[in-house]
Order: sequence, then structure tokens, then C-alpha cells
Amino acid sequence: MSPQFQEKSGMRQRTYQINTANLSKLLTRHGWTLADLATHAVVSTRTIDSLMAGHKVFISTARKIAAALKVAVDAILEGGELPEQAQSVKKFEVVFKIGNKFDSFDESKNLIKFIKELCAATKDQDGIEMVKVQPGCVEITVQMSEADIARLCDAWLHKKFLGMNIIDITLPNDEDFTFEWNIGKEPMRMRGKTLPQWKVDRRDKYREKSRESKKSPQDD
Repeated sequence: MSPQFQEKSGMRQRTYQINTANLSKLLTRHGWTLADLATHAVVSTRTIDSLMAGHKVFISTARKIAAALKVAVDAILEGGELPEQAQSVKKFEVVFKIGNKFDSFDESKNLIKFIKELCAATKDQDGIEMVKVQPGCVEITVQMSEADIARLCDAWLHKKFLGMNIIDITLPNDEDFTFEWNIGKEPMRMRGKTLPQWKVDRRDKYREKSRESKKSPQDD
């Protein structure tokens, strides 16, 4: 029974169970961490940690979280269903092979971090969607528009993924995927192509270390 129906019938329930599986999927869609969700929903991180641990929350809190995620509140409540994402442009599957071992790959942290960095590097405009994570040498499959894939190739060319431990990227082998990369004397058809791992030189390592040191506070 949805909270809207209960309120109309006069049976107001004070607290509700959150569907953490749906919530995790929505976080992945947005490329958010739990801390990001707390910031956007204007609730404490302790509240987010509590509901992820299975504790109930007030409907007012659930509504704030749903509003931040741009879904109806029922979508994040126990028994709720996620709405289908609007497909305004055709999306293609792109496979990223990651150097992490599958057993040490924490989807609640590493996957969200990966999607967030991917969106930032490609200046995602059409919405990057998670599809699946394969075991072994971790393979992450996402759906991207052709325009976002073009930006992905440019970001790869300019070595914007050096800190993401990507081994290679396999582009879609779909007859509707017509992207041609202007990288040489003539445009290169990229259907089914694999972008190889960059060889990291000393200057790249130095730049990567410099970026990391700027992110973290310096020791006194």
C-alpha cells in the first residue's frame, strides 16, 4: 500500500522501509555516493547510513531523498518499482575492462566512483547507464549515446583515464553505431574497435600524483 493511498484513507503510517536495492540503482544512475545523496537530499550521512542498514525513516525524509533522485517516493519504498528511463537518444553498450580483481571490487564504492569519474571525463550529456559488472578481470558494461562515446574517445586520447585502472575499452559492434574518429589522415570507423591501454610514462605518473596530492589535505 503506497503512502499516498494510506494518507487518503486516513491510515497514516509514521515510518517506512526503504528499498535499498532500488536506491543503489538510482545512485548508480546519478553517479552518486551515499555522501552525495545526503548532500543533495539535505539529510545527515547518519540518516543515510541508518536507512541503508535497514532502519525505517519518516515519510518526510523519504520524500526529500526521492526528490533529490527525481523519482516518485514510492520508487524508493519497500515494494516500489523503479520508473523506466526515458530513451530520447539511442544508447550503445561500451565495455570497460578494469585491472581490479573481482573479489576486491566493491560495487557500493568502486562502481559509483567509476561512473562518477567517467561522467566527469566525458562531460556526460545524454546519461550514462549501468548495465552489468562481469567477474574475472572486472568488466563494466554501460550504455552511452554516440555523442558521449565520441567524447569518451577524445578523453581517452588526452589520457583523462590514467587514474581509473582501465585496461581497455571495447566500443559497440552495432550496425547503427556509425561514429568515425578524426584521429589520423582519414576518419577511422570505430564500430567494434578496442581502445588499448595507454603506456604510462614518468611524466604521467608525476601528473597523477600531483592531482592526488591536491585532492587530499597536506600533512603539517
